[in-house]
Amino acid sequence: ERFAPYISYQAIEVKPEPNSLKEAVKEKAWRQSIIKEFRAHINNGTWIPINKVPQGRNAIGYKMIFKNKYNELMELVKLKTRIVFKGYRQVEGIDYFETFAPVVKISTVLVILAMIAHFDLFTCQMDVNTAFIQSKLKDGEELYMEMPPIYEYLLKNPEATDFPDEAIQITQPYVKLVKSLYGTKQAPRVWNQCIDKFFKELGLQPCKSDPCCYLKIQGKKILIVLLYVDDLLIAGTSQGVIQELKTQLNKRFEMSDLGEVSHLLGMHITRDRQRKMLFINQKAYISKALERFGLSECNPTIIAMDPNTKLKKLNKDEVCTSKPYRSLIGTLLYAASHTRPDISYGVSYLSRFMENPSEEHWNYAKRIL
Repeated sequence: ERFAPYISYQAIEVKPEPNSLKEAVKEKAWRQSIIKEFRAHINNGTWIPINKVPQGRNAIGYKMIFKNKYNELMELVKLKTRIVFKGYRQVEGIDYFETFAPVVKISTVLVILAMIAHFDLFTCQMDVNTAFIQSKLKDGEELYMEMPPIYEYLLKNPEATDFPDEAIQITQPYVKLVKSLYGTKQAPRVWNQCIDKFFKELGLQPCKSDPCCYLKIQGKKILIVLLYVDDLLIAGTSQGVIQELKTQLNKRFEMSDLGEVSHLLGMHITRDRQRKMLFINQKAYISKALERFGLSECNPTIIAMDPNTKLKKLNKDEVCTSKPYRSLIGTLLYAASHTRPDISYGVSYLSRFMENPSEEHWNYAKRIL
């Protein structure tokens, strides 16, 4: 029973994603997703159409990304379209200055989850819709982009639920960005500064040990917020404390209320409040990893690695394996640091051989997976 969640894997059926706008517009569901993305930019005033880019500045291109979004059970829940700025073409000191933005540490998340279980706290999970485009670019940072298609058509037809093929043709050549678009170098930093200022105005203060863990204590009322880019885990001593914050968030940002926490940073969370216990696993993540490395039909093993195992590094004249060893070790490290500390020793030991792994090292890594 203990190991059942980790060994009862099933193959996951993944629907193909469009590689281009021309492919996407052939399906009605993707057309609706495209309209939703453009509507978000219209409502937020992400950019201003212009006819000419100022002298000395360049109009940078964009790419439209189409992704299937799955829940923790790997069920398709929505189709997401994103207009992504080609930030790799930005020039430091001209198009952007600073880029660093913190995210909550996994150790902090695990401690707060333990506190939620022990103190029987109420929880809520929220997601900020199109977070990056809700924060303005700093003064002095001017960015110009090629005009994405159908934008002008939706401006002129605000009630449109579909668009004709000719709407994909662009008439205005460029736009000037007002908000930080996905893909821009400074977008994560600008967004983090925006929501950090908002939390502080509400009396939530960041912890010294983790700037993305916010606390507010008023007598016996305690409110905790964990921030991972645009994902929020909210915990409090009462539903009223949480609801008050949710009301303020909905006034300021476009939010999605995901209810009680059940899926966070790739972890599936189940809770037994009567026994004050909380369980986490990464079944979906591990299932995808098994499929990616061709081990969906493998036989499970309980012992990841014998602690007496001794492996040797290859000599210079020996041929290393052509298998994706580094990728597999990285995948295992992520699982070990989140929900599977039982494999930490084996993964740590095998990570010593990433420079020149042999087929033997590869087989041991597969055994852990």
